[in-house]
Amino acid sequence: MLKEVFLVFLVLISGVLAENLAPYTSVTSDVTIDGEVDLTYIDDKSTLDYFEATLYFHPLEFVGQEVNNIDLDSGSGETRSDGDKSVNFRWTENKDKLIYSLEAEVTSKNLFRRIDKTIPFPSATYRQEHSDYIESKDYIDITGEIRDQANEIVAGETDYYTAVFKLAEWTRTNIEYDLNTLTEKSVQKSSWVLDNRFGVCDELTNLFTSFLRSLKIPVRYVSGLAHSDVVGGWSPHAWSEVYFPGHGWVPFDVTFGQYGWVDSGHIKMMEGSDANEPSVEYFWRSVKVGIADKEFEVNATLKDKGEKFVPLLNLDVKLLEDNVGEGSYVPIEVTVKNLQPFYVSSLVYVAIAPGLEGDNARGILLKPLQEKKIYWLVKIDDVIQEGFQFTGEIIVEDSLGAKAESEITFAKGFDVISYEEAKKTMDSLEVEEGKIISHDLKLSCDAEKSGYYSYENLNVICEMENNGNVPLSFELCLKKDCKNVNLGITDKGTEVFVYDLDKYKERLFVRALENNFVISDFVDFEIYDKPELTVNSIDYSDVKYSERGEIKINLNAVPNVEKLEILVDNVGAFIFDTVEGEKEIKIPFNGWDFEEGDNFINIKFNYYDSNNEKYEMEKGFTLKIGKANRLERFLVIFRRLFQ
Repeated sequence: MLKEVFLVFLVLISGVLAENLAPYTSVTSDVTIDGEVDLTYIDDKSTLDYFEATLYFHPLEFVGQEVNNIDLDSGSGETRSDGDKSVNFRWTENKDKLIYSLEAEVTSKNLFRRIDKTIPFPSATYRQEHSDYIESKDYIDITGEIRDQANEIVAGETDYYTAVFKLAEWTRTNIEYDLNTLTEKSVQKSSWVLDNRFGVCDELTNLFTSFLRSLKIPVRYVSGLAHSDVVGGWSPHAWSEVYFPGHGWVPFDVTFGQYGWVDSGHIKMMEGSDANEPSVEYFWRSVKVGIADKEFEVNATLKDKGEKFVPLLNLDVKLLEDNVGEGSYVPIEVTVKNLQPFYVSSLVYVAIAPGLEGDNARGILLKPLQEKKIYWLVKIDDVIQEGFQFTGEIIVEDSLGAKAESEITFAKGFDVISYEEAKKTMDSLEVEEGKIISHDLKLSCDAEKSGYYSYENLNVICEMENNGNVPLSFELCLKKDCKNVNLGITDKGTEVFVYDLDKYKERLFVRALENNFVISDFVDFEIYDKPELTVNSIDYSDVKYSERGEIKINLNAVPNVEKLEILVDNVGAFIFDTVEGEKEIKIPFNGWDFEEGDNFINIKFNYYDSNNEKYEMEKGFTLKIGKANRLERFLVIFRRLFQ
């Protein structure tokens, strides 16, 4: 007869998780920022005109965060707040040590953006003022390797939230959280993080941000404080805010696995486009005064917690095998149901089990009211004491307060389930989410100019944009001239073809060819044996004999003339360089160079092609000059004397 023994096993959560403040609607904390600057005065003539500390790192006021009871102190100095932009401390007298501080009560709220409809991916819908948040920066850089990895992760996705979630979860599970000498005192670039596969919150946030920006998704870099059990309280932290069309900026903390929300233990202090923006800057004007030393310290104290959320998800755990022997692997099935009419993301993790194969935490994204299943393999100890039947507890939780429990029974002599058998069972049940592949290439090819001489080479410029959800590799061909082109998701590209018009016999088109598509675009242009110059109109301003006027000639050169000479009776010659297309030319004239009344004016046009071949054309018109009185005639004579 077996004796029954109930055992409790603890599986520590791997990775970096915040102390679970997620179920709380709000958290109130006291935040303190203290700064010191030691000044050095070189000699007895040293003097300080002014010294200013501009603080950028301070609690921000926004819909998810309230800042109250702000107290600014600079001793004998002045203080000024420029809202969310900065806080300024200023001193205007000689001092060896300048001390400043900020104290505030901050209430941060856990707000879920109610994204209840699918946003198409890829999407280029963002405001012009967000363009800075899709560009490569010093630390949040975008390389070919980063772009390729991002394309591989989201290939085939049509849902914007899902694409962002996949990039966040890949970053969390593939970049090891490791605080060492390389990441403790300096921030590493995204490209470095992808190569080395470790970092802390700054590095994980950098890489995630670069992934998204490489796909033209705007992302802000956010820094502040977070409450974590890793450091035993509050510490500096970094996370992201991703722009969702129609919803604005949505927080993502890849370090904590919080995607689309951040828990109330996040205090936002700064936002920007890169990770190297300063927390505080010092400005001063002086004679022989410098900084000897400086300190900057930020602390927070948890003051109060708000109410807890009603669980947003429902969990259920089911054993697929029970009553197993030593060394067995047992598949467990966890059903996760979204109880909300909007997207919800969370980490789901096995908190307690006899043993576990692989990572115990999984990120999951659920659409409104969607249900998904996750599978793990529970591992039973290889050595079990004979004569006893053991019962072990299995507890599964999520980041938001939901919980599910079950029990497993095992004993020596029960049937043993091998790893291969258990894995085969689990793999047969896991369902890979289907993907809808979209090959969408925008191709526009145009001649560099609208008209060419028959002896010229035609330049064709092709602009391409990948609007699909998979990377594209294809051939782009003009006749037999082909180029290999690679475009990642949302990438744009330009290719130029040069074609000898001596070979031109039929309408030209450029074709993009790939296994899944063929796209063509015709190239429109005109061919000319010689340049054509057309005078559309000749106008002039009404002037008197004593006045100056202007002849306006509107003409059109097709395809172009290399040089244009215009000779106007009684006025003179005017020479212009290359003229192409429609152009208005203004010819100044003096009224006294003509007779009062009607004057027939002949204009001769000499123009040349690129081979310096000369062509001629003449146009005439009647110019009417108004009469002048005696005084005006006298003034004309005076002008001629000094002209």
